[in-house]
Amino acid sequence: MDESLAPFNGRVGFKQYLSLKPTKWGIKFWVITDSCIGFCLDWSVYTGKNEQQPRDGDGLTTRVVKNLLCAFNGSGRTVYTDSFYTSPDLYEYLRDQKLGACGTLRLNRKGLPPTTREASLQAQKGDDPAFFRKDDMLGITWHDTKRVSVLSTVHGSGTVDKTIRDKRSATGTRQVKKPKAVKGYN
Repeated sequence: MDESLAPFNGRVGFKQYLSLKPTKWGIKFWVITDSCIGFCLDWSVYTGKNEQQPRDGDGLTTRVVKNLLCAFNGSGRTVYTDSFYTSPDLYEYLRDQKLGACGTLRLNRKGLPPTTREASLQAQKGDDPAFFRKDDMLGITWHDTKRVSVLSTVHGSGTVDKTIRDKRSATGTRQVKKPKAVKGYN
C-alpha cells in the first residue's frame, strides 16, 4: 500500500505538490500492488478533502486502506505499509478482516503505548531490538543506521543475523541481530 504521483501540468482542482517525489506536480493516487511482481491490484485517485464523505471516526489513511482492501478481506494476505498508513487501530481492523499487516511506525501515532516511544528514543546503535506485544500485534524498536520502529501482526519476535562492515573489527565485519519483521518489510 503506497501513494503514487502521475505527472500532470494541466489545470485541475486536485493537482498535488509533493516535494519528496522526483516529479513534484501531478495527480495523487492511492495504490495497492503485489510486492512480488509489482502488478497494480487496485487504485484510487485522491481528489482532495471531501466534507460530504462519512468519516466513522477514521482518519484519511485508515479510510483509504479500508476502501482499497475491502475486496481482499478474508484472503489471508499480508499488507505492507509505510509510516503514513501504519496505526494500531488500523492493524486491529485488518486482523479482524483476516489480513496480516506490517509496516514502519511513526512514534506519535494515536494508540501507541508510551513505553514504545521511550524505548525507541533510548535505542543506541548496536543494541539488540526491543519488542512489545499487545495480543498478536508486535511492536519493534531497533537501531541500525538510524532508529526504526515497526508494527506487525504477522511476524514473531525472532531475529536473524546480519553481517555488516565494521572498520574497528579485526575481520572488517561484525554480526548484528535484525528483527524478522524488518527483514520482511524490506
